[in-house]
Amino acid sequence: MASESEKTPENSKSEKIPENSKSGDKTEDIIPEKQALNPTSDGQHAMVMEKSVGLFSAVALIVGTMIGSGIFISPKGVLIGGGSVALSLIIWFFCGLLATLGSLCYAELGTAIPKSGGEYAYLIHTFGASHPTWGPVPAFLFAWLAMFVIRPGMVSIMVMSLGTYASKPFYGDCEPPVVVVKLITITVL
Repeated sequence: MASESEKTPENSKSEKIPENSKSGDKTEDIIPEKQALNPTSDGQHAMVMEKSVGLFSAVALIVGTMIGSGIFISPKGVLIGGGSVALSLIIWFFCGLLATLGSLCYAELGTAIPKSGGEYAYLIHTFGASHPTWGPVPAFLFAWLAMFVIRPGMVSIMVMSLGTYASKPFYGDCEPPVVVVKLITITVL
């Protein structure tokens, strides 16, 4: 046991996690201090931001991801397709229930496979190098599709809806011309 005079700055900045009472083995993980110091090129220490997500940030991130911009685009179509406000609200309720089930699946995957990377990490864990047939191919294909198809498609829909809503006040009750919407979209991108 080190005395107070023998403690170095490195030892005082972090503490060991206590011994696990169930398994009896000690972990080597360290709990970092809130203000981590990283050396810069000139040998000085610079403060860096803490890498953590609190409860409020996590809830805001999940709600923003789940709701997205669809709430601004789809109500008109749901109301026209449903025919009544009551049926539209029932449809929204069941869609919200379905989205909740999807988010619970992601929560289960996140606790079962605690790696960063989202779907790619889950697929590489499932179909990794140990899989005899597929290997890392499904994870690579998903990452490729997400990078070049899924995410650009989502961004284009969001920016097109922004272009529509930004040009709507200038045209009153008329639909804004497609050229104007596309020009606003290109400008925003």
